Amino acid sequence: FVVPAGEKEDFEALVRPPFTNPWTKMVPESSRLLDTKELAEADFPFGITTLPLKHPVPTHGYRLEIEGRTVSYLCDTGYCDNALTLASGADLVIAECGALPGTVIGKENAPHMEPEICAKLAVEAGAGQMVLTHFGAGAYTSIAQRMNAVASARSIFPNLITGVDNLEIVL
Repeated sequence: FVVPAGEKEDFEALVRPPFTNPWTKMVPESSRLLDTKELAEADFPFGITTLPLKHPVPTHGYRLEIEGRTVSYLCDTGYCDNALTLASGADLVIAECGALPGTVIGKENAPHMEPEICAKLAVEAGAGQMVLTHFGAGAYTSIAQRMNAVASARSIFPNLITGVDNLEIVL
C-alpha cells in the first residue's frame, strides 16, 4: 500500500479502532505500507514512478512498467503537467473523473477532471486506452449517466472506457 510522503501516520491513525479494524488484519501478511519516498528502495519486480498531482489534499499518480506494458494511475486530480508526464505513451491510463461534463473546463485550478478533460489528456499523452473511474457519487447518480458522459467524450478520444465493477482489460 502506498500513501503520499509524510502521510503514513495519518493513514495508520485512520485505519485503526474505533474507526475500522486495524489495516494489517484486512490484508495479506506480506503487505507493506510505504510512502512515496520509500518506493525507490522497495525492490518491486517492475518499474514504478510516482509524482504529486493537483488536489487540495496530498495525492500522487503512479506509472507502472510491467513486462513491456505501461499502466498509469491518475488518482484524484485536476489536469496538471505531472498527470500528463505519468500518462505519456502509456498503454492504459486509469483516471479518476469526479466532475460532470462542462463543470471544470476553463477552470485552471480545478482539483478534479471531467470526461472531456480526461480525453484531451489521453490524446496529448498519446495513450493507448483510458478507463475513467471515481465518478463523483453526488454528481453521477447512475451507471447510465456515467456511461453517457464517457460516450460523449469519445469524440475526443475513441478508446475511452467507463470503469465499472469487475471490469477486466487485457493489454
